[in-house]
Amino acid sequence: MFWMKREAVAVWVAGLLAVASASAALDPSVIDDVLAQTGARQVQAMVLQEASPYPSTGMWRHESYALAAYGLDTNNAVADDGLIACQTNG
Repeated sequence: MFWMKREAVAVWVAGLLAVASASAALDPSVIDDVLAQTGARQVQAMVLQEASPYPSTGMWRHESYALAAYGLDTNNAVADDGLIACQTNG
């Protein structure tokens, strides 16, 4: 049992060292570029979520669609109708 704990700690420390060395090697301009793209990636994810909500049926489909529609500020009436139908029809 002690051996397993010791091995887990060794793996954890090795992971920390790998992350520390990888982050030290990154150029700050690369980090800034990645962070600058975050908004565009979020919008792209919402566009795909609105186009094809998961799951394809049921209440969660309407919630998935509504989250994307509200986030993009598009088709809010359709999102509202779907959520209301879920609440009234079960």
